[in-house]
Amino acid sequence: MWLKSQIESLTERVNEIQAIISSDNQAIFVTPGSFTFNVPSGVTSVTVQCQGAGGSGAGVWERHGDWGAGAGGGSGAYAKAIIAVTPNSGIPVTIGAGGASVSGEALGIAGGTTSFGSYITCTGGGGGGGGRGPDHAEGGTRLWRGSLEPLPIGIPRL
Repeated sequence: MWLKSQIESLTERVNEIQAIISSDNQAIFVTPGSFTFNVPSGVTSVTVQCQGAGGSGAGVWERHGDWGAGAGGGSGAYAKAIIAVTPNSGIPVTIGAGGASVSGEALGIAGGTTSFGSYITCTGGGGGGGGRGPDHAEGGTRLWRGSLEPLPIGIPRL
């Protein structure tokens, strides 16, 4: 019960902070969910960094006394861009959640997609594959104003 109340308290605090524009003119969204970025008066462009959530790793397997670990989850796609915006408008922001943990021999679960309006969409990383055979995790892809381009794991490109 104590731990649950501490987590709820921290979650409330994060929610309070995430959309506050700080003294260096940044708005930071970190909690998974849907939000609105309110463009301040006089602002006509913003620099946006977008990161899809990572996928979870696969579970552990056991066969006839042999144990093995599943693959780790893939990283989410990343993009950074300067975007023209309209002052005093609202832009929807979606923050993807990381892939949920798994148990037993389950495959990992993909991470959620993060987006900034219709300007940038970064998919989450793939869930980890099984501990045997060719299974592996896939990285995310980014949707950049309508063109789909694969993004290698761990190598951001713009």
